[in-house]
Amino acid sequence: QRYRAVISAMHDGVVIHAADGSVIDNNLSAENILGLSRGEMLGAVNRDPNMKAVREDGSAFPPEEHPSQRAQQSGEAQHGTIIGIYRPDGALRWLSVNANPLLTTGSGSPIGVVETFSDITDRLSAERALRDSEKRWRSLAENIPDTIAMVDRTGTILFINHVLSGLTRED
Repeated sequence: QRYRAVISAMHDGVVIHAADGSVIDNNLSAENILGLSRGEMLGAVNRDPNMKAVREDGSAFPPEEHPSQRAQQSGEAQHGTIIGIYRPDGALRWLSVNANPLLTTGSGSPIGVVETFSDITDRLSAERALRDSEKRWRSLAENIPDTIAMVDRTGTILFINHVLSGLTRED
């Protein structure tokens, strides 16, 4: 009951895999993040071709590189792997995935894996928007014919555009 209460209360998705990779348990957050019902998840395997996974550059994320697969094969924890997952409704969600092998006392090979993941789609979108805004600002600052300088409170110059740089350059 404690185990169920803990994973039910978590905002992150939790999926428990058997040694063969099949899902033997999960929490409601995992279902909501992945867009799958408990019935669809139980017994499923990460190698399921219906669950399309991609890297940040858009290329396919090979099933054998999935953190739960790596943790199962190596017996070592995997942390912070970024994976894009296409939900059944077609929406792409970005996840930060961790996987820890389940080891029994005296056993060298894992009997399963605990996988946790958080949906970082909004964070990645905000970071991308910030980078795009920075590029636009720099392009404007570098291409405007006026001088531009940015100085912090201590008088440290943070930025000068090429026009001002050309005026202050010693030849």
